Amino acid sequence: MTSILEEIRKENPVVLDIPNMVTPQKVADAISYVGGSPIMCDSSNEGRDLVAIANSLVLNLGTMNDDNVKLDIIAGQAANNRNLPVIVDPVAVSASELRTEVFKKISNEVNIDILRGNVGEIAFTAGIDWGPRGIDADDGNGDRVQVAKIAAKQFHSIVVISGIDDVISDGSETYVVHNGSKELAINVGSGDVLDGVLGVVAAHHRGVHAVALGTAIVSVAGELAEEKYPADPASFEMEFFNNLYKLDDHQLSDEIRIEKINN
Repeated sequence: MTSILEEIRKENPVVLDIPNMVTPQKVADAISYVGGSPIMCDSSNEGRDLVAIANSLVLNLGTMNDDNVKLDIIAGQAANNRNLPVIVDPVAVSASELRTEVFKKISNEVNIDILRGNVGEIAFTAGIDWGPRGIDADDGNGDRVQVAKIAAKQFHSIVVISGIDDVISDGSETYVVHNGSKELAINVGSGDVLDGVLGVVAAHHRGVHAVALGTAIVSVAGELAEEKYPADPASFEMEFFNNLYKLDDHQLSDEIRIEKINN
């Protein structure tokens, strides 16, 4: 049985999150509920100072302005210098030239430990032709496991592809989490919430199996919420956050459906 949640809650790691404009409250709550201590930042003037007291850094690239990009790079490089895990979410990276260029700039100047997105976003970052474009792209022709492996090797990172099943790979070791809920796709910001939870988990342990367990925490919480509220998205969201807070290692071990992929 895993003890990841118990250990995280004892450690209470500080997660510095540079959010987009839509979901900072959701992300901060999720970080807190699973056992972390969130700090949200939107000014480049304090990026370095806040990294100095953090245990991990989450960069959500959903808000595009000059100061945000400056902050992402300042904080990312400071985190690299402290050997802190850096989680990057390339939100809708293919949707505009600006988003594409910003991701390229950040990925060139900051070492990314965990790259998290849907399959369309991850495929685009790795130069793989997938098909759909945008924040919710999850259809297309291709092998999601191979996309994760290719991107992981290209960025020397752990890649998390969110979707009906979540794929987690460091290029050589790969897991698929089969838990989840269609309601997570309806509730805006579920991916951002996962970013925050991964920030908590990576502060404790940044290995690919730990990251897979972090992904499963969100997927199991969503799956249990959907069992109670299959057609009530607002009630689902409340129950989902309750589950993030109440979930323990025993329940996670009972509910998780995780597969290690050979080759």
